[in-house]
Amino acid sequence: QEIDSLLNRCKGDMDDNWAKVANEIVKISKIHKTDSSIMILPFMNYHELNPGDAIHIEPGVAHIYIQGMAVEVMEPGDNVVRAGLTIKHTDKKEFLSLLNISAEIPQVQSVHGPDHEYAGPVENLTVRRIEDTKIEVNGSRSVDLILTTTGVSKVEHGKETQLNPGEAFLIQGEDLNYTIDTAGSVFLVRG
Repeated sequence: QEIDSLLNRCKGDMDDNWAKVANEIVKISKIHKTDSSIMILPFMNYHELNPGDAIHIEPGVAHIYIQGMAVEVMEPGDNVVRAGLTIKHTDKKEFLSLLNISAEIPQVQSVHGPDHEYAGPVENLTVRRIEDTKIEVNGSRSVDLILTTTGVSKVEHGKETQLNPGEAFLIQGEDLNYTIDTAGSVFLVRG
């Protein structure tokens, strides 16, 4: 009954600030009709990101991807606990025990230039977006992951490896040098 009440409010007149959120809640409810996790959606911050934009979400902060593609990078050792709105395993009790309800509104980071490193809170984990350019990487870390999201990329590391969208290349070992040449977008995750 509470879900129906929420949906009726979402289908009513809303000011512009809430109209998009209400519309998304209605769309999600059509997929997850009886999932009580729908009730948390009005308390979440709604963000529309442009290609290349990023948000750092602290552990314990509830979030949901509504549509589009996202590259999600987690610190080693982080686990995912789902409350609902998925066909995957959920654990509402554990989710609530870990939930950070005092979370601040995250700042959206926009890309600046063809080789952009996002600001993050962890020193030994960096994420860069490289677009339509060639870069040299001097001194790999213990693990460097190169993920192509659009276009075609080439990684030169002793031999040339071509990456198509959705393909990744892993470089393991410290102090190794390599180049990335992309006609598209690549994410370089170093940890």
